[in-house]
Amino acid sequence: MSGTIEFGCQHCGCTVRAQARHIGQNASCPGCGKSIVIEGDVQEVGAVMEDNSASKPETTDVNVVVTGLIGAAATVGLYVAIFFPLRETLLGELFTDRGKIPGIATFVTCWGMAILALKYISVNRQVGYAERELELMPLEAGMQITPDNSEKVLKHLSSLSHSLRESILGRRVHGALEHFRARASVPEVQSYLSSQSEIDASRVESGYTLLRVFIWAVPILGFIGTVLGISSAVGGLADALAVETMSNPPAVAGAEVVGSENLNDEAGGSQESQEEGAGLGERMVQAMGIVTQGLATAFDTTFLALVMAILLMFPTEALRKTEYAMLDRIETFTNQCLLRRMSDKSGDKRIPRELVRVLEP
Repeated sequence: MSGTIEFGCQHCGCTVRAQARHIGQNASCPGCGKSIVIEGDVQEVGAVMEDNSASKPETTDVNVVVTGLIGAAATVGLYVAIFFPLRETLLGELFTDRGKIPGIATFVTCWGMAILALKYISVNRQVGYAERELELMPLEAGMQITPDNSEKVLKHLSSLSHSLRESILGRRVHGALEHFRARASVPEVQSYLSSQSEIDASRVESGYTLLRVFIWAVPILGFIGTVLGISSAVGGLADALAVETMSNPPAVAGAEVVGSENLNDEAGGSQESQEEGAGLGERMVQAMGIVTQGLATAFDTTFLALVMAILLMFPTEALRKTEYAMLDRIETFTNQCLLRRMSDKSGDKRIPRELVRVLEP
């Protein structure tokens, strides 16, 4: 039996959450610290499991597998629709005639762009929830939040839409109110909000880890293409020089030329040396062609990789800045509009009952 159940403490009425497999066991209430018995039945467990499956918290994280498939489809689409039809142009040559490195770099870049697109949608949704911050504070609860009326604020939160309730802002406000109702201590709520802020910031930072890896990996792929291109150029030149050496072996030391036939063939030998010189020139031109092709591969792959890294870097930093600004707004709201309204003391600081009656609908 799995799932999470909720029940009220038999002593203080605090809402307690526990695993369904612990039903019937003894535990300590987080609110009053007294011994309680975990209550629940099979039907309640089934209902809670369905509710938990439908109320997953909303984050700005994206599915890596889904974005990878989108990146692969985008890469295939670019090659089929643009690069192969334009193979005779400079753009087509850069992506089709420079080895496998441009294709791999294109896939990594498209994968990163897919992550940025889906993450942009998630961040914008969370920013929209953060702009609805005033909907979380009901007017009928009064100007101050005390352990007595915190239950009213929690009921108001439960009446909101699922998306707003499970947003980053909604979960932080709900957690702070639950903590305040259980502990009745403003300093402890402040400590909770501080730790939750650090957790959210850490989660945001970890959400950009794969993008940072891509931003570093794309230039490295370009440098690998550079090494391969230079290696190909040097290897082609070495092969051409080897062929030239085999076709023109060095003269043997000490050989003597005798006979009148050599004198008679002097004119023919001069013609043959001219033909050999022309052949040598053609072979050197071919070797230089191999060298320039290898160097073109080397420099073009580096150029493409650097451009792709820039295309990933600037949107990533802009989106990261937007997400941190959203977290700063949430932290400002929880500190100024929520924490300042909490009061764990009785007396004159509480709102008068007459004013509460006037504010109630």
